[in-house]
Order: sequence, then structure tokens, then C-alpha cells
Amino acid sequence: MRIKTKTLVLPENVNWQFQQNAYTHLKTDYFCHQYYELSYISNGKGVIHLGQHSEIVTDKLMFLSPPGVAQAINLTSCRDSERLEVKKLLISSEFAKKLQAFSPEFAVLTKLFSGNLAGMLFVLDENDWCVSQFETMQRQCNGKSILCLLEILLELSQKQYKKLMAKDLDGVKKRGQCPLDNTIHYIINNFEKPLRSDELAKMAHMSTNHFHRKFKQKTDLTLVQMLNELRLERACNLLITSRLPIAVVSEQCGFSNVPYFNRRFLEKKGCQPRQFRIANTH
Repeated sequence: MRIKTKTLVLPENVNWQFQQNAYTHLKTDYFCHQYYELSYISNGKGVIHLGQHSEIVTDKLMFLSPPGVAQAINLTSCRDSERLEVKKLLISSEFAKKLQAFSPEFAVLTKLFSGNLAGMLFVLDENDWCVSQFETMQRQCNGKSILCLLEILLELSQKQYKKLMAKDLDGVKKRGQCPLDNTIHYIINNFEKPLRSDELAKMAHMSTNHFHRKFKQKTDLTLVQMLNELRLERACNLLITSRLPIAVVSEQCGFSNVPYFNRRFLEKKGCQPRQFRIANTH
């Protein structure tokens, strides 16, 4: 499958915008925005892709995608009697910066707008308050809608979420700053290669044990966890966007053998790679 990328922008002089659409089936090529997109999907089943991450949707999902991260959507409605609904809050980067600087109380929004993630998946409770705010957003007048936006963002900054991998991680500085940061960038950009912890430790100018400790402190992940996360996210995309055999997908993503790849994939996705491909390509 050929992946196309298009760039969308908010209208001129618009800081943020609410959008709502209903579909029986929504399928897009890869695209990216120049703004933050907070989306709430209801009555949807299928898969969304954020950067290298692929997430199965079984009914409801709320996610935040930052500027410049490619995403693609392939969803149908769960129930024939209802349409798939997608509600979005589009927020410009400049407005996000102004919100964070407006008041000390808004500094918590840095967690949402850090710029170091490929996105966030939020854990939704039954009758979630943020969902109800989305439901009523379109009925608000301009003055009340901006307050509603702020309330949603502040609430989400306190919620449990899953952060997705990107080319940069929280706490990891740009290349050239320190050997450990440079090593982490090397791992992120070369995860499909056979990487040995002792060689990575030398690159970071540390002993192997010290490297593992510092790596976990910096990324909140062990080396094995990060490699598996990056490799499995890449595998999901290859399974859906190509017809490569499972063995080739495993090899191209950096797994040493197919049985190990199958076990790790089953742990993360709850199904075998072949089942994942069948479920998400029809």
C-alpha cells in the first residue's frame, strides 16, 4: 500500500476549533496536521495509526495527536443502527503555548503539549466526564465553549494515559547534549538492528549495569521494553500496510526469530500477527 501524506491547517486567525462528523465507514490515507488534535471516537471498530503505533478500537477511544505526527484511520460503525461518530478539538501550537503560560494553574498542560510524544491514548471510565463535555461542546456559545475546552484539557492532564513512542522522549535532549541521550536517539532510530546492551553502554560511556539503571531512570522503560515497544509498533504498521510474510515482518522489525515475535505480539495485542492482519485489512 502506498502511504500518502497531506498537511492540513486551521483557518487563518483561528486558535482552536470543534468538529463533529458521523460516518458508516471512515478510511483515510496517512495525513498529518500542523496543530494538536484531541479526538473522541464512539461506536467505532477498526484501527487507528499514530506515528509507528497502531491501536485497535472496539467502541470508544480518546486520543491526542500532536503536530507533525502522521496518522491514519480505518473504522466502521459497531452497531448497524448507529453511525460512527468522531468529535475533534483542533488546537494550534501557538494557542497551546499561550494557555500554558497564561496562569501557574495551567502549567500542568505541559504534560499534554510537551512535543516529545507521538500521541496519548486516554483511559476512559464509564460515563466519563470528559466524554460528556465533548457531547455538549457543540451546543455551547463561544464564551462557554472556551471554558469547556479549558476544563477538558485540565481534566485530561490529570487522567491516566498511555504515551506513545516518538523520535524524542520526555527528558531526552537533542543529539549532542550527552552520551546517554545520544545513545537513546541511536536506539530509537536503529531499533530494527541487533542491538547489544554492552555495546550501547560503551556508546554511553558507562558500565553495562550503570547504563541499564540510567536508561530506566531517563525513559521509564527497560532497554528490552523500549525495543519491544518500538519493534511491535512498527510490526503493526507493516502487517496492515504491506503483504510481507510474517517471517519477513519479524526480521525487518528486529526480532531474532518468528516464535519470539509471535509471543511478544500476543502479549501486546492479544492475538497472533496473522489474526491481527486479517482483522484489520478487510
